Amino acid sequence: MDKKVNEKPSRRQFITSVAAGTTFLISNEKTRATAAAESHAAVEPQPKQFIADSQTHIFWRREGHATTSERGWWFLNQLDAFYKGAAGPQGSVKDLTKARFLDLVLRQSETSVALLNCLALKGFYGGKHMLTPEEAVEVRSMAPERVIVLGSVDPAEGKPALDDLERQVKDFKITGIKLYPGDYNHRGWYADDEKVAYPLWEKCRKLGVRYIGIHKGLPFSIFNAKYCHPEDVDRALDDFPELNFVLYHSAYPYLDELTMMAFRLTGRKSNLYVDLGGLFAIMMNAPHELGHTMGKLLKYLGPDHIVWGTDSPITGSPQPFIDFFRKYRIPDELIERYGYPQITDEDKRKILGENMARLFNINIEQKMKAVSQDIVSRSRELKV
Repeated sequence: MDKKVNEKPSRRQFITSVAAGTTFLISNEKTRATAAAESHAAVEPQPKQFIADSQTHIFWRREGHATTSERGWWFLNQLDAFYKGAAGPQGSVKDLTKARFLDLVLRQSETSVALLNCLALKGFYGGKHMLTPEEAVEVRSMAPERVIVLGSVDPAEGKPALDDLERQVKDFKITGIKLYPGDYNHRGWYADDEKVAYPLWEKCRKLGVRYIGIHKGLPFSIFNAKYCHPEDVDRALDDFPELNFVLYHSAYPYLDELTMMAFRLTGRKSNLYVDLGGLFAIMMNAPHELGHTMGKLLKYLGPDHIVWGTDSPITGSPQPFIDFFRKYRIPDELIERYGYPQITDEDKRKILGENMARLFNINIEQKMKAVSQDIVSRSRELKV
């Protein structure tokens, strides 16, 4: 047998090959999150568990952001500050590239499948998506079994947004979208707006786009607080039962509004889901806040309607969050006082991957077999 076939790719070979000629440098300075993940991998074999991350990003386009507006740079500068919290003072939002995504999100974690979120923030980034569907699909081509691209449009654009969604579905085989309803130059929108949002929901229904991810909660920078509350989704849940609305960041800190929406849906098949993106980065050192958050989500939405997300790579490698969640328990005093259910291993399996597999019709056994020998899996075994 040819020796080269079984040869493990080096870290540099891995990124060079999947980047198809993209040139970049790999820093020798590891982030704190990366160091933790690599240390864990060095002493324990990685479990063969299906893990799907609903919220991953590339924030730096291939051509950069030369035509970015002042507000667009404000957003990028805030992301830069967040990333420095994970990567240290040398970290930069300019590092959050295609190469960094492939290495940090996929190679340096147990993540089986990553949903790469496009960002339709055209008003701030020279009339183009902050991350274009074209570039996202290019990344998908480098790890086709592992990357699901979430398309994106701005419903406030009207018909051009509907046409763009149809193009993304036709040309790029998009089956899910990620939307940002913040105030884009005074054009924020609500999910129950019959003139702005409903035409998009109708289009999604017609095109078979069933996964509707929406940024809710975490109001900062260009995301105005009034558009980050979740209650505008309430009516859309009833009017479009075929669509699954996934509220990102679990709409934190507006959790009580969210859980009352979920409580209202008791007795019928719910199409309301939440993701956990960014929450562990915020709350890992705040056990009572995290306990209340997870307790309310489990009590009112249930473990079948929570999907895993990390907001990587802005929060560093996903691996420390995966490790933390596997061992996580809601504090006993909160369970006794507030009646929360304790999270179980079965709950964790559902949240880490089984729920997402259901939403995207992924056969877990087949998927794990497909990714077991791809270049990402082979490169994970390499000691750098």
